[in-house]
Amino acid sequence: MTQQADWDIVTDVGITALAVAAARAIESHRANPLVSDPYAELFVAAARPQPPMPTRPADAPDPWQDMGDYLGVRSRFFDEYFAAGATRQAVLLAAGLDVRGYRLDWPAGTVVYELDVPKVLQFKQNVLADNGVASRTEVRNVDVDLRDDWPTALQRAGFDRTAPTSWLAEGLLPFLPNDAVERLFTSSTSCPRRAAGSPSSTSTSTSATWPTSSRWPTWPRTSGSTSPTCGRTTRPSPPCSGWPTTAGGSPARRS
Repeated sequence: MTQQADWDIVTDVGITALAVAAARAIESHRANPLVSDPYAELFVAAARPQPPMPTRPADAPDPWQDMGDYLGVRSRFFDEYFAAGATRQAVLLAAGLDVRGYRLDWPAGTVVYELDVPKVLQFKQNVLADNGVASRTEVRNVDVDLRDDWPTALQRAGFDRTAPTSWLAEGLLPFLPNDAVERLFTSSTSCPRRAAGSPSSTSTSTSATWPTSSRWPTWPRTSGSTSPTCGRTTRPSPPCSGWPTTAGGSPARRS
């Protein structure tokens, strides 16, 4: 077993989840957003990070505007992934401040498992409860460090190994050592009895690599554009204030 991670929402890897929420909030407040996350702004306000993180387009400098673009595309891509999957189980690995269990429509009887370290999940639950936010399906928290035996923790939370399952590892892999990445893929493909078409999806890059989708031409805000950057011709230019970076200078990201 590894040493248990002890970061909270404003330290270490935890603050990257907060920065992702800030970028989703920026996108959500635009006139024609690609994703609507009405709770992202609540997390930033509750955490009071230093330096402050913008949550409105009018307050966001260019790097944050670009991150809003990126997170809008990424979040929309995976929102549609879950809508297309229509399984009755979903597993969010390193869930961070992901609130898909609270803002998406799910088939009746769906269970969403959120895996992350205890302080991050507890912060999210406290903010949602304080603001009277109810889930749209059953959400089960699984307190676990993904470098440890998370499949066992997942099963203890009630995960059904025989049921088709949608898996998401969004912005996670750069934070894991190589052996943990290999275990993650091995475990996630062996846990459920996977039905034909049962999906899994990952977001792996620490750079602004756009996922591919034939549906992008219908997304951009700019009329006539087919760019997944919503009319922009440049990719995000992080790092920006409040956004942690990896040793190579690329932005570190989590859900």
